[in-house]
Amino acid sequence: MWPNQLASALSSAGEQLIAASRDIAQASSSPYSAPSGNGPSNADFNSILARLSAIEEGQALLRKDVQDLKSASSAAGPSSAAGLSSSSTGDLEKRIEELQEALRMNQEQLYARLHNARATTNKSSVMAPATGSKPPAGFPATRGEFEHLTRERYEAILKAYNVPLRGDTAAKKEAARIVLGIPSGEPTSK
Repeated sequence: MWPNQLASALSSAGEQLIAASRDIAQASSSPYSAPSGNGPSNADFNSILARLSAIEEGQALLRKDVQDLKSASSAAGPSSAAGLSSSSTGDLEKRIEELQEALRMNQEQLYARLHNARATTNKSSVMAPATGSKPPAGFPATRGEFEHLTRERYEAILKAYNVPLRGDTAAKKEAARIVLGIPSGEPTSK
């Protein structure tokens, strides 16, 4: 029973991350990328921040639920795990830990992606999303530098974020743009 509860909880957390990514992408493609000079509205920015806060709260609840389920299953002993062997339970716990780590890493990367979504000019700074260690070697400092990287540097960025390398240089550039949260389209030259 608890694997079903865990699966539904992880599914809802994944849906929240997808919704937040979609909100960030919409925000970066609408007023943020327009060269109007007015900048993003506070309502849009506050909406995204509220959404991120809701995701963080949901992840905290999910962590608490997972810990409660782990403690309940270990306290109940082998009688509650009637159909599960110890190896499948160990595999499930390992998978749960991997998913928790992936959720934590996505949460850490959201702030950098939000920052990068506002990079509409060539001189706008670009922030490296967390990779678990240090940023990839040769990470671009500005949007203009990102637009003029070599194929090898795009590949290094994609490898650092465990994204499959497919297509030509333009496809790799677009994949890196999506991973980093940089808006598509030509940057303004301010």
